[in-house]
Amino acid sequence: MDEDFLGATTRLVKYLRSETEAQILGPGLVREILYRALCGTDAPVRYSLATHSGTYSQVARVLKIMQNNYAADLDVEQLAKTAHLSVSAFHRAF
Repeated sequence: MDEDFLGATTRLVKYLRSETEAQILGPGLVREILYRALCGTDAPVRYSLATHSGTYSQVARVLKIMQNNYAADLDVEQLAKTAHLSVSAFHRAF
């Protein structure tokens, strides 16, 4: 998170303490935060996660499966298949 992104987020949290400031200033800050999220250095990762496309989204899907089934035996080949990745691409992604 760069300085501008952090500043906007910090201001939003501060303004949420006051109902009036939240109503008046909040919508503009939410727009600024969204803008900074989509234009920052990590924008491609965030876009991939938001649109459920790309390797990051596939890894997120597999992580969710792993969390939901942590007590079960997990097979790398099956997890790779679930992520629509080859086993070698799956290993690179992780």
